[in-house]
Amino acid sequence: MKTRDILKGILLLCVFGFTTMVSAEEIYYVNDNGVEFTQFQYETLSEFIGEENVKTYTQAEFDQMEIGNMTEENTTYTILEDNKIEDSASGITTYGAAHETASKKLTLSSVCNSSYCALTTHLNWKTNPKVRSYDVIGVRILGCQFYDTTAGTALKSGGKVYSYEAKVTASNGIGSVVKLTTGDVEYAQQVTHVKKGSGTVFASYQHSVKSISLATAKNFTFSGAGPGSVFNWSNNDLFDQMGGVSLAVQG
Repeated sequence: MKTRDILKGILLLCVFGFTTMVSAEEIYYVNDNGVEFTQFQYETLSEFIGEENVKTYTQAEFDQMEIGNMTEENTTYTILEDNKIEDSASGITTYGAAHETASKKLTLSSVCNSSYCALTTHLNWKTNPKVRSYDVIGVRILGCQFYDTTAGTALKSGGKVYSYEAKVTASNGIGSVVKLTTGDVEYAQQVTHVKKGSGTVFASYQHSVKSISLATAKNFTFSGAGPGSVFNWSNNDLFDQMGGVSLAVQG
């Protein structure tokens, strides 16, 4: 059994090498969408995002997060508590790898291969939001580089998963805008790719507190001085200013 360093907070995954296909005898769990998991994949992800979210994962999300690459032989993981990192731009040091409020829980995880780390920003809604307008999810980087500018973004609401491509990109950040729909809102998620090495990735989810336009939601810069140390609007009061999370990039 692989030794696990379990503290509190967020699951950090580092995958060394790649696997090919999961053989039939290795299949441990098949979820509601027919997605197959090994025991290690199921138990590890359940610990990170909860059994209910694993239960409803789609094949597209499974592939996007490169879960098929996760085996007990090539994966190490830890649960971090207070991964405090000083941002030289803002001087803020109050970042952890997980942040939770009465209504939402924000986490950031990293799955790495030999070239890059796939970082998943996951926002779980614990209660349904009253305001249904444009929200923003994304990351800002410091001391590292993006591997590419893709940003697979999904929102699960009303039992359906919606994909979004409305995004803002810069050399130091990628943000995606999601439109909250009617029905029960379960989660929003974004996957970005960062080159391995050094540096820090900051992640944030900002919920609009009143009805706003798509243009307004996208009109931000990436700054450590903004909400969650990622986004900065001319009027930050349009959003709930939920705290952010961060992880060090794996070398």
